[in-house]
Amino acid sequence: MVCLYGQLCVAARSYQSGIFYLLHAYEYQPNDPVICLSLAVAYLGRAMQ
Repeated sequence: MVCLYGQLCVAARSYQSGIFYLLHAYEYQPNDPVICLSLAVAYLGRAMQ
């Protein structure tokens, strides 16, 4: 659920809070490729702001 909320934040272009929740999800599942890809998209979006 934490990953889903992080992805919703990223989709709403709230990258900073999305990164926060996705990092929490990454602590639970560090080998999940969906979480890693979502984190990469969030970091790129934040960098382009």
